[in-house]
Amino acid sequence: MKDTDFEVQLKRNLSAREYESKGDIEKAIKLYEKNIDELFKGDTPYDRLTIIYRKKNMLIEEIRVLKSAINMLENVSKKERLDKELKLIKYRQRLENVERAVAEGYPVIEKWEIEKAEIEKSVIEKKSKKRLIAKRIITILAVVLIISIVPIYKHYNREYSYYMTAIQILENDIEDDKRYITAYRFLEDLSPLFIKRKEYMKQAIQGQVNQSNEMYLKGDVGEALYYLTNIPKDAYIYVDIDIKARMEKLTKEDNEIRRLAFEKEKEYYRTKIPFIGMSAGFIDLTAWGTATLIKTHVFTFNNAGRPEKHVTEYYRFKNGHFASVKDRVVDYVH
Repeated sequence: MKDTDFEVQLKRNLSAREYESKGDIEKAIKLYEKNIDELFKGDTPYDRLTIIYRKKNMLIEEIRVLKSAINMLENVSKKERLDKELKLIKYRQRLENVERAVAEGYPVIEKWEIEKAEIEKSVIEKKSKKRLIAKRIITILAVVLIISIVPIYKHYNREYSYYMTAIQILENDIEDDKRYITAYRFLEDLSPLFIKRKEYMKQAIQGQVNQSNEMYLKGDVGEALYYLTNIPKDAYIYVDIDIKARMEKLTKEDNEIRRLAFEKEKEYYRTKIPFIGMSAGFIDLTAWGTATLIKTHVFTFNNAGRPEKHVTEYYRFKNGHFASVKDRVVDYVH
């Protein structure tokens, strides 16, 4: 099996566990079953599927999975699986229990710890003291080796996955306003082993700046500012422009655009009377003049009696008219 195939299978296992945690068991089953079809050499898909099928009372499916696990172990070498013999004993015993339960029609009762202790005891009693000591030494050395290697492999595998994901984001034309920052986040914590890491980080930040410039040329100053504000301060070094100064300039322009828009809206509302759907921020600017708040009421339940907070305010105008505002929007005028 290629390393890339094994990585794909590991990712399937991780995705399946996430689906399980979210309660999406059917999607998890499909991913585990895919790894079993490809004769995955680890325990995860076999163990998880037998548990899932047991909970669903699908004992025939559990039997099928146990047979697949046994077949997989019988076809791997002891170098690939140091625990091959113990696992075979476990799966065969479990298969025997489930098949007996199906044949005789009674519930399956697991006693793994007791059975495992008895099996280990019988194995130990058959061996000489010298071979037993040698086996224990070898086992301890193997465990120490695995404990040392597995975290390194997992860490490198995770970093490699982040690295490839970032490259894919940068090389594909994805319509996502956060894609460059996402790629940057994947890259920033990687080790120096990834020699092009800084080059890709620069590409990510430059892409974010380019998006900002495109929005500015289209006349959307707010969006242009948005793209710049998403750039982390420690990433400013990757581009030649002064991002801070550029943000200050865009902020002033955006504030001025907003001020002019607000003034325009004020002029519009001065010619109107309050209407349903109008923002409460303009209630003092209408043709009816200044509005005086006379009452505020907080509702904690809706009409169906369910918890739902709403704030209703009642205003009176100098001409005697009234208006009510619910959650900062006019909803009644009298």
